[in-house]
Amino acid sequence: MENKDLLEKIKNLLGMESEQAPAEPQALGGVQDEAKDPVVAERERLLALDALDDHKNGVVTKMVNAAKTNGSTVEQVKPFIDALREDGAQQDEQTKVLDAIKNLIKDEMESGAQQVSPSAPKATSADKKQAAIDEVVNLANQKRG
Repeated sequence: MENKDLLEKIKNLLGMESEQAPAEPQALGGVQDEAKDPVVAERERLLALDALDDHKNGVVTKMVNAAKTNGSTVEQVKPFIDALREDGAQQDEQTKVLDAIKNLIKDEMESGAQQVSPSAPKATSADKKQAAIDEVVNLANQKRG
């Protein structure tokens, strides 16, 4: 029953309507408990927002800090942070692809392949002999018709 009373008290402080009539402050522990509950709720909100920040993406950190100052809750900010993380993952993948392409171009430029001129392989004596035989065979086939 104590947890239910605590939830009702928080709802009353936030201006939300409760199912039961508001309880008297003396019945819940007096004025000191009323001042403590908003502080605890705020502390929990800040801790929940801190849990969203992974300190890897500067934009996410700025968004969490802005949410802390303007009073936003985790439920309000989480969809935007998730979208930023997805976008960041896609950008990381694109960066890896671009880096691979840059490395291929750099490797090709530094390989020295541009200074190599195209040339036919040098003919060996066996290749020359075979070429002469092929020429004689072609001439004989042309005369036969």
